[in-house]
Amino acid sequence: MKTTTIAGAVLGALVAMGTAGAANAAPMLQIVDGPSAFQEAIGDPGGTHYPFAGSAGAAPGAGLPELLGGWPNAPGFAEDPSYPPGCTSGTDCAYGISGWHGAYLNLTEPGNVTFQFMGKGDATDHNIFQIDTGSGWITIWDTQSGSNGTCGTTADPTVMDCSFAGSSYTQFFNAGYIPFQFVNLTIPGSATNGSNNPGHDAPGFFLGMDPYLASAPYERLGKVVYAGFTDRGCIGGLCDHDYEDLLVRISVPEPGSLLLLGAGLAGLASLRRRKA
Repeated sequence: MKTTTIAGAVLGALVAMGTAGAANAAPMLQIVDGPSAFQEAIGDPGGTHYPFAGSAGAAPGAGLPELLGGWPNAPGFAEDPSYPPGCTSGTDCAYGISGWHGAYLNLTEPGNVTFQFMGKGDATDHNIFQIDTGSGWITIWDTQSGSNGTCGTTADPTVMDCSFAGSSYTQFFNAGYIPFQFVNLTIPGSATNGSNNPGHDAPGFFLGMDPYLASAPYERLGKVVYAGFTDRGCIGGLCDHDYEDLLVRISVPEPGSLLLLGAGLAGLASLRRRKA
């Protein structure tokens, strides 16, 4: 009787969780084309190319990917044909992150979204990163502030260290375009997700799935995305094309451990019932 009761309770809980899961599917991040979308692989995903703090005060980052010896040759990476100059293919070209300029980032289901500050490269312009919490735009990071903290890699490149105060921020959003924007206060100029993300001729951001987690280049759907801001665009015939002036790692949580625990309990209850 006791085993039957346990099994029934566990299975009932699993049914309830399954129903809730069906009604609330796990959110995913989806890169969708904007009017100026352009596919490209870049050798510098932004923000963490320079491992030392700049004069503005905010630390530029932990050195990703230099901390790990450079981008490796793996399915989630792509060749950057522009670096080093004159490269053709294969070992001549640097490996980097694949993604899109002028694209937008969509949240497929309602859920929590985590933003992690990856640095600001050698940017000297005054750049900020903002989100709209429903009551207007609020500034999360300011490249001329020393309180941003910085997220960096551990020995495992898929694991981030955000132990610094102010380096990570989580907010709940409804499904749809995630309301964030990069702003250059020096020029000024801005790029807003879902409405305004120009190509190379103005300040804009690059979006690419985390290549350490992606299974192939140019994936559009995943759990972790790099958003790298270039703050100048093209001015006087010179184009700023590094997308490292403010880099944010955007992620949604993996499925909760509760379902895994429930599945284990259900298996145990089923085994006990068979033995009884």
